[in-house]
Amino acid sequence: MTYILRGASMDLHEKTYEKQTFENLSLPQQSLTDKEFVNCIFTKCDFRDSDFSRSTFIQCEFSSCNLSNVKLSDSRLQDVKFIQSKIVGANFASINRLIIELNFDDSIINFCNFGDLDIKRTKFISCIMRETDFFKADLSGCDFGNTDLQATRFQNCNLRKASFIGAKNYFVDPVDNNVRQAKFSTPEVLSLLSKFKIEIV
Repeated sequence: MTYILRGASMDLHEKTYEKQTFENLSLPQQSLTDKEFVNCIFTKCDFRDSDFSRSTFIQCEFSSCNLSNVKLSDSRLQDVKFIQSKIVGANFASINRLIIELNFDDSIINFCNFGDLDIKRTKFISCIMRETDFFKADLSGCDFGNTDLQATRFQNCNLRKASFIGAKNYFVDPVDNNVRQAKFSTPEVLSLLSKFKIEIV
């Protein structure tokens, strides 16, 4: 494996990278389009406002990275993990939908859009996910364990067998969404009844 540790001096000018680790890169507002990364690890990298359109990431990991406002139009994300990373304002709904495999752990995922995506069995574990949109998304089997979902929208979603154990600040309309066999923990599960304007004593 090749380790690249040159930080801000590093320029990702190649089209294809395989089995490489990138550390401390500072590449905000960069055009990183039409590239391919396979089995790569990004650690403590800053990609704020950068453009990853039409780029491919296969079996890659982003750890402690800033990916806020990145452009993902027609990008391919297959078996990509985000760990302790910040992803604000990203439009995941614009990615290539052929094969999507994503997992998030202990990350900030605010103001993002996952609308109409098939991302079943995705894990959003111990994340802060505020004002993010899942309109018409297939979230069957997803795990939102211990995640803060304040003002995140679930509308016309497939949440069959999804897990919200330990999650908080969510509102899931059980009429508007398929919640068959989904798992919830108390007392947060009572939020499912809020639309009915009933009194719980």
